[in-house]
Order: sequence, then structure tokens, then C-alpha cells
Amino acid sequence: MTRVDVPLVVVGTGADGMIAALAACGISVLLEKAAQPADNTRRSTGQTPAAATYSQRAADILDDSTELMGKDILPKNHRQSDPIITRLLRERSAPLVGWWVDEIGCKLICHTDVLYPGMSRFRVHGSPTDYPLELARQLDRAVRVEPQIAPRLNTVAQGLLFDGERVQGIQMDDPDIYADAVVLAVDNFGGNPRLMHQYLAHNVAEALYFGAPENTGKGILWGIQRGVAVEHLNVYQGHASVTAPDSLLVTWALVIKRAIINNRGECLSWVVTGYSEFANQVLAQPGGEAWETFNQEINDASRSTRFKKGIKAGKVYRVESIEALAMPTRLPTARLAETVETVNRVARVRRTIDSAELTSAAVRWRLPSTDQNPRRPLPYARGPHSGHKNLGDVCNFWPPCGSGRGRHDCASRNGLLAAAGLGWIAVNVAAKKEINRSTILRTPRR
Repeated sequence: MTRVDVPLVVVGTGADGMIAALAACGISVLLEKAAQPADNTRRSTGQTPAAATYSQRAADILDDSTELMGKDILPKNHRQSDPIITRLLRERSAPLVGWWVDEIGCKLICHTDVLYPGMSRFRVHGSPTDYPLELARQLDRAVRVEPQIAPRLNTVAQGLLFDGERVQGIQMDDPDIYADAVVLAVDNFGGNPRLMHQYLAHNVAEALYFGAPENTGKGILWGIQRGVAVEHLNVYQGHASVTAPDSLLVTWALVIKRAIINNRGECLSWVVTGYSEFANQVLAQPGGEAWETFNQEINDASRSTRFKKGIKAGKVYRVESIEALAMPTRLPTARLAETVETVNRVARVRRTIDSAELTSAAVRWRLPSTDQNPRRPLPYARGPHSGHKNLGDVCNFWPPCGSGRGRHDCASRNGLLAAAGLGWIAVNVAAKKEINRSTILRTPRR
């Protein structure tokens, strides 16, 4: 059987996988079994928090710090994320965003339209418009123009090449790929019903999975087979604002502090929590769905986000009266009028409102586990096989800094920080400790 030898092989082309390949200077092979890269990144918000960045200073945010960022994250996840990983990622957040802009050429700004639950400062960074698609396009473009990276789409990895002591590469149909370092950016197991029911509660396992169907958990199983310790496999991230029935994600910025009305015409609450916490409140409503109501001003302000896809798909009903709103939504007119009157009185908003049907029967899972040798400290601890590196947004073998042990513990936007940050760090570690050739990290362009 023939073989290919490279300094680095990366499995998975989410943000973590593409950043890992871009961070390495030297030939790398980037494997993806789907037909397009960044499938889950395209489904995400495409935003990441970072503290003390140039973009924040440009937005006149001068009093943020990595210490304050840590003070925001840990209470939000009830101090259940690994403190070393949390500290590492928050301290690397500004250099990562700077590298993203200077080296990769991504256009990122600090968004100041919404202060997300748990954050005391505006620190969410992302593309100026059309996020997350623009971010995915920028990363994909950077990978394709880099001559040292060989992306292979529609390519299924078969397993890890293991010589009894270390992981040597990736097993393929033909030829196998041998590498000095292996990065698994393999995401979750939301596309594997057996694993979903094995690790998650029945009602969660049966909920609509809002993620790439290719995420079947193979990378997790490869690690388990090689003795990698795992935990937190029952942790997930819910999302309360996915349109029914065709699953278009509505940005949570549109939802925060807006009126969510159930099928009985009752206002659930003024949403001030995160999307993961609120998901079960929506699922508990009749039919497992609710309606989001907002005025024209909010509608106009949201058109630069993914929400415009929902408008184009006909998921938003614009009306001039309560009676007109009750018709497409099939909500009881009298109760709806009473609810909207209360909402308008409290919020002092106009009576003309728009409405988008929402359901939280869609979940984007967060399933962190650890690749940790308990005798060595994270983040540089490795599993028992020194050639094996693991990372990922929702299935990284190091717990994301924003996640705790349940849906209530998810800190908004930290998933991409964990994915991108760990991809960056994994190659950094590999370059310093494992790659035996002349492969080094890239330095920013001057």
C-alpha cells in the first residue's frame, strides 16, 4: 500500500481545522468528508469574544481586559470549565484576533449592538456583515490560496495510524497519510443517534439536531479506542431561536429583551438569558414552539445579520394590526391583543410589530471532553500517545472555556473562541514539541 508523508494532517475543515492548517508553515493536508468546508461554522454565529483588542479600541472600548473577561465567563458557567484552559484562551483571545486579521486577512470588527448575557463589556468580534457566512468564506479563501495546504473535500478518514506507542497519521482507503503531527478537528456526534441516546437524555436526543449531519463522533471513538479519557459527553448547547419548520437560525441579538409569545398568546418572558438556557422554556410550550415579536426598528437593525435569510424565506410576517397578526400565527386574538398591549406599555414600543415563528426543537450540541494525562497539567498535557492532538468547537478533547456541564452554563460566543483558539494553540504546541521537520509557525505579515 502506498503512503503520503507530510509534517501535518488535519481532519475537519471547521474554523478550528482551517486555522490549524493556516497557522502551520509547511505542507499540510486538510481532510473533510463533507462537500463544503466550515459546515458547522456556517451554522454558528461566526463570532468570537476577545478582550483588549485593537478593534475594541477603535470602537472606544478602552476598559476591557482578559482578567475581566475571565470574571464574566466563570460565573456564567458556574466555574465548571477548566480554569487553565479558560485562562489560556482568554489570554490568547486578542493575539488570536490580531493574527486572524493581520495574517489570514479576515475582516473583523467589535460589534457594539448587543451586550450578550454574562458579558460586562462589548467584546464580540466578527465580520461586519453577513456573519457567519462571510467568516467561513474568508477562511476558505485563505486556505485555497495557500500553496502549502492541500484541502481534500469529500474525503473520508478511516481511523488513526497507531504503531503501539504513538499516533503516526491517518488511515485512508489509499494511500495512508503519515504525519509528524495529527490534529483532529472533528466536532460532535449530533449526527449519530446511537451516541446521542447513549450520552444524552431522551428528550434531548430526540430534539432536532441543528448541525452538520457528517458529525457522527468518529473522532471521539478513535480517541477512546486509543485510551483517551473522556468526560462531559452529556453536555450540549440548546438554541431557542431556530425558525420552524425549516431550521433557519435567528440571531439571538434580535431576541434579547424582545417578547416571546407562545401558541396561547401568552408572553413567556423578557428574554435576558442566553439562547441555550431559554431553549427548554420554548420546548416546554404547547407544540414546542413560540413566536418572537418585535417592531420595525428592530427589524431594520437586524437586516445585516443572518436574519435576512429568514425574511427572504418568508418566515417574517409584517402586520399593521393585532387582528392581522393573529391570522398567520393562528394565535387567539383577544389574548394576543392583551399581551401586546402589556408588552408595548412596558417597552414603550410602537403597536406595529413584526413576528417570526421560532422553535427551540433545534439544538447545536456542545459535547466537550478531555484529552488529558492526569499527571501533566493542561493545556500542554497530552494523552498517552504523543502524536495525537485533539481539538474542536463542540467535541474538543479540552473543554471549551465557555462551557459548563449543562445547557444553563453556556457562555455566548465562546464556542468559536475554543475552536479557533485550540486550533491555533495545537499547532503552536506541535511546532515546538512534535514536528521534526523544518515546520514552524507563521509570523504576521509586516
